[in-house]
Amino acid sequence: MGVALLLVPYVKWCLYHSVERSHNANCVLAFTPREFPKASTWIVRKYCSFSQLHIVHNLTYGANFRYTPAMSQIPQLTVSAVPQLTVSTQNAPGELARITEILAQEDANIEGMTQTGVESSQVKTHVVVDKAAEAKKVLESQGLEVSQTDILAITCASDQPGLIATVARALGNAGINIENAYYSSGSRGNNIVIYVWVAPAQLQQALEVVKGL
Repeated sequence: MGVALLLVPYVKWCLYHSVERSHNANCVLAFTPREFPKASTWIVRKYCSFSQLHIVHNLTYGANFRYTPAMSQIPQLTVSAVPQLTVSTQNAPGELARITEILAQEDANIEGMTQTGVESSQVKTHVVVDKAAEAKKVLESQGLEVSQTDILAITCASDQPGLIATVARALGNAGINIENAYYSSGSRGNNIVIYVWVAPAQLQQALEVVKGL
């Protein structure tokens, strides 16, 4: 027991050093027998309290660990449901300009936007604006096909590696499929918003999952 306890600082140093070196939010840390003595797996379980380290499997000598950022490392998140407009157009020059010009004329500010191709001749523009109802009405009045659905808007005061990975992993672990996601931020990564589109039937569950982070 005494020898094992003496190894605790060394084991912690190995783990922290490897995590820092990896720069990966969801990596497998592999240790050779020289780096990670056989007794160290037991030491980690009992003494190190690495909530973000999950043992993948033990070897006769050495061990592998999977690392994800601890929740305490992620800045405070706020989440709400916001309306997203999906505008279907031909995949042709000028279509995005047409949509955005209509929104500008309506004085509707674009807060987030992405596009997905349905097929070579069609594209869907997904947009979050501050005047969703008015924007939908005016777009439709110009002959555009528009649908509306609620999505998650996850806001954080500052950006950092692993933020999106943490949200995606939490939703995945809850069995919630992400149908689409996009991202916007202010200058220098401040006041970021992650927009996450899930099935309507899972929206409330997704809200609760993110609130729990």
